[in-house]
Amino acid sequence: MKPSEMRRMSRMCECVRCFYCDDELGRHEHDHFPVPRSAGGTQTVPACLDCHDHKDRISLNNWDLNGAIAAVHGLIQGVELEHYSGLRDKALLTALWNDPLLREAAVLDRWSTLTPVARVLYGKLCLLRYCCGESGTH
Repeated sequence: MKPSEMRRMSRMCECVRCFYCDDELGRHEHDHFPVPRSAGGTQTVPACLDCHDHKDRISLNNWDLNGAIAAVHGLIQGVELEHYSGLRDKALLTALWNDPLLREAAVLDRWSTLTPVARVLYGKLCLLRYCCGESGTH
């Protein structure tokens, strides 16, 4: 779908709240979640412009450090990190991604308990995973 069609669709839809921050929507976009459009995703969720920008257009390097740390803490809450103490870099990220508490169904089950920034981070991680070719059953 072309960007102009997405904008037209967002004006015509009846979306009420942002999927990520749960704020009331005014002008908004429809975000491909959990699988990005570039990876063949077709399911979309309503997203306010701020959340969609943070997920798709703002690099993690440019996130507010305290906000990024809070997002990570919120997302990994309940994960038994001691199982991963010997792992580094990509091995650590892969192991964490496959942790049962970070699988899509588990994250969506506790979605209402996650902070908005943790939700956006999860969306960004899905984007990175599917776009970097590490997709799998999730």
